[in-house]
Amino acid sequence: MINYACLTDLGKRRKLNEDSIFCITSGIRYQNTIQDMGLFIVADGMGGHNAGEVASEWASKIAGLEILKSTMLDEQDAGDKEVTSKRSALGNILSDAVRKANSFILDLSRKSPGTRDMGTTLVSAFASAEHLVVANVGDSRCYMVNETGIEQLTKDHSYVQELVEIGMISRQDARRHPRRNEITRCVGYFDNINVDIFQRSLYKGDRVLLCSDGLHGVIEDEDIWRIVKETQDMEEACRKLIEAANSSGGPDNISAVLFEVHGLRDRKEILGESTIKFS
Repeated sequence: MINYACLTDLGKRRKLNEDSIFCITSGIRYQNTIQDMGLFIVADGMGGHNAGEVASEWASKIAGLEILKSTMLDEQDAGDKEVTSKRSALGNILSDAVRKANSFILDLSRKSPGTRDMGTTLVSAFASAEHLVVANVGDSRCYMVNETGIEQLTKDHSYVQELVEIGMISRQDARRHPRRNEITRCVGYFDNINVDIFQRSLYKGDRVLLCSDGLHGVIEDEDIWRIVKETQDMEEACRKLIEAANSSGGPDNISAVLFEVHGLRDRKEILGESTIKFS
């Protein structure tokens, strides 16, 4: 069983919410078993461009429906596939779905002056049993959270992230940099896009958080971890995350999706005590 909660908020300074969320869980019967799976997406329309809310809504819908259609067919044909082969196939499915969303938004933007040059970030997470596959374009993020720490699974496609990677500024400097909102990759703006794919195993106690930069841009990772770790109810955890971002000024729209898969194996039993800690 997969439980989730989601919340999006205008923030304190914006007149329009350009974030979009797509969440769905389902169960597919294969032979004598039922395979639970969940798909979760956060998209953040490009600020300063036309119709960012249109881009984020269509990107999440198109990508979401394409992923669902393809994964359902893939699960029915799964049979005795090797785990690595199946994960690779899921990664390709997520990538192709984001590229289809990119093409759709490009075509839409070229048909109307009111939507010209619109674009959006997009981060999606597909969970099936103990498998997690994440696709990312832009600076919306996916985090893994459990009792041992918080880990950012995605990498931001942003100007300040490039500066961090070449050692010109620190991660802390990036949070205050005047160009911190400039992204280098998005959905719906260029004919061809690269989609980053990340794959992980899920264990008992793992929670996965998707969020827009209206959250992670104003709250430290340690504070995100503390809120999620200390708040058992996921709806309340999302609400507290939104409140924390607004208390820090709420400069942008804020979106959070939090989910966990029940019935998983214990990380300590599988990997051993020496391999579980991260920060």
